[in-house]
Amino acid sequence: MVVHRSLNGWTIDAAFSHLRPLAAGQYYECWYLKSASDPPSDAITAGSFLYGGGGTRSFIMTSAADPRLYKIMEITIQHPGDSGRPGQVILRGSAPLA
Repeated sequence: MVVHRSLNGWTIDAAFSHLRPLAAGQYYECWYLKSASDPPSDAITAGSFLYGGGGTRSFIMTSAADPRLYKIMEITIQHPGDSGRPGQVILRGSAPLA
């Protein structure tokens, strides 16, 4: 993942492989947190995506979260009706600024 400053906030160029296909209606979502100990209610979304499995897929997402302040990035599995709350965390890390 690489993060760029853009006119609309911050653009995240991400590539994922080996994510599992999800059940109908489920999707992956990217979140920013200031620290790994922040409660889920403090997370700011960076967008959602679908992944059909197999190979590497690239995605471009945009967020208002400044990655200089929100240094932790999480990928979660979301279910219909999650109402903007982070779901099950499957990946956690950080993305360098370009």
